[in-house]
Amino acid sequence: MGLNDTNHASEQWGSLAPQVVPIEANIHRDAYRQVALILLAKYGHKEIQQLDAGDLKRYFTSLSHSQPSAARRVRWMLKHVVADSVLDKALSHNIVAETPTIPRAAQEPPEVLSAGDFQHMRQLVFAWRTARAGVGGAQRDRSFVLTDVVEILGGTGLRINELLGLRHRDVDYVNRTVSVCGTLVELKGLGLHYQAATKTMAGKRTITLPKFALDALSRQAALNGHPEYVFSTGTGNFVNSHNIGRSWRAARLGTSLDWVEMKTLRACVASWIEEEDDLAAASAQLGHALPYIEGSKVTAKYYIGRKRRRVVDNSAILSDLLGPNVANESGD
Repeated sequence: MGLNDTNHASEQWGSLAPQVVPIEANIHRDAYRQVALILLAKYGHKEIQQLDAGDLKRYFTSLSHSQPSAARRVRWMLKHVVADSVLDKALSHNIVAETPTIPRAAQEPPEVLSAGDFQHMRQLVFAWRTARAGVGGAQRDRSFVLTDVVEILGGTGLRINELLGLRHRDVDYVNRTVSVCGTLVELKGLGLHYQAATKTMAGKRTITLPKFALDALSRQAALNGHPEYVFSTGTGNFVNSHNIGRSWRAARLGTSLDWVEMKTLRACVASWIEEEDDLAAASAQLGHALPYIEGSKVTAKYYIGRKRRRVVDNSAILSDLLGPNVANESGD
C-alpha cells in the first residue's frame, strides 16, 4: 500500500466537508490536494510500511524551517493516512505519532502605518491614478477601484476578499453600516465565487462606517451598476484581489511605503483602535472571537439565548485619526 493513496484519502476527507455550500467542499478538497502533493513528492515512491520515525522527524523539521504552516499540515495529513492503515491492520501503530509536534512559527508584531503614513498612501494612490488616467484607452478608470479599496480597508479593517464580496444588501447607507456576511474565494479551475460564510463565526459582524469609507462604497456602487455586488469589473465579474495588489505595488514603487501591502491595513486599523480604546474594541472590529472574562464558555454556548448581532462602532476613532481624503476626497 503506497502513499499514492494519500490523494484518494484527501478526496474522501474533502467529501466529508459540509455540503450545505458546495463551494466550501471544493475549498477543502483543494487544500487537501496541495498537502497531498507535498507528501507525494517526498514519499510517493515508498510503501507506507517503510516509513521511519527518525526520517519523518528530520523531514518535518527541515520543511518547518521554510514552510512552517505546510509542515504542520503535512504531519497532520500523514498522521491520518497512517491511522487508516492501522485501522486496516496494515500497521501495528501510528509511526507519525512518535514524531514531535511542530510548533507554530513565532509571530513578530506587525509593522503598521501612522495616520500620517495613511495620508501619504492616499497621496500615492491619487498620483498614480492621475498618471494612469486614460492610459490604454479604457472607458472606465480601473484605478478608481484601488482608490476606494484603500479608503474602505482603512476605515473598516475588513479582509480584502470580505470587501470585494460585499453585496448591495450588506450596506445600509442610511445608518452608515456594513454587514460582513461572506467572502470571495478562488477555486482552482473555477475562478472567484462568493461564499456565504466568513472565516469564523465571529467574523459575521456589522460595522459602522466613517464617512470617507461610506463615500467610497457609494462611489463604487454608482460606478459599477452590478445588480448584486458593490465591486465588479467592466464585464460584470468579481474584482480579483491580485489585481488590486498589482496596482498598489505600481503606486508605491520606490517610495517609503514600498513595504506596505493591502493586508497591512487590517493590522493598522486594529492598532489604531486599540491605542485609542482597547483590545476588545479592536477584536470586535476585525471579527475575532472575544475571550469570556466572566462566566463559562459552556454557559455561553448552551444556556444563553441568541442575541441580535451587535453593531461595532469605531467610526469616530477612525474618522478623527484619518479624516477625509485630503489628496482626493471626491475622487474627481
